[in-house]
Amino acid sequence: LIQDGTVRRHIRKATNYYRSKRDFMVKQLDLHLSEHVSYHCPQGGLAVWLAFKYQVDWTLLFKKLKEKSVHIPHPNNYHRDNHYGGLRLGYGSLSEEQIEEGIRILADLLLLAQIPSNGSEYIKNN
Repeated sequence: LIQDGTVRRHIRKATNYYRSKRDFMVKQLDLHLSEHVSYHCPQGGLAVWLAFKYQVDWTLLFKKLKEKSVHIPHPNNYHRDNHYGGLRLGYGSLSEEQIEEGIRILADLLLLAQIPSNGSEYIKNN
C-alpha cells in the first residue's frame, strides 16, 4: 500500500476533503458569527477555537443549545477552572448543512446569552 502509492493517494484525498470542510466552516463563521467571536483558521485538526468578544451566560447558552438539539462540548471539558475563553467547534463528522445550521443557531442564541463586558480577559462561568 505504501509502495504503490495507495496510502499517499488516500492522505491527499482525505486532506482535500477536510480542508474543504474547514473552509466551509470558516466561511459560515465569517457570515454569521463575526460580530460575536474571533478565531484563527486552523492549519490542522478538525476543530476551530472561538474566542468571544463579550461575556457569555454559559448556563443560558447551553440550556438553549440543548433545546435546539445543538451539541457543542461545554468548556468544562477542556478548562480546569471556571474561566472560559471560548468554545471548540468540531466539524470533521458534520455535513455542510449541519455546520451551517449549528452556526446560525449559535449566532441567534449568543444574542440572548450576551452579558455586558467588564473588560475581563476571560469569561467567567455563571
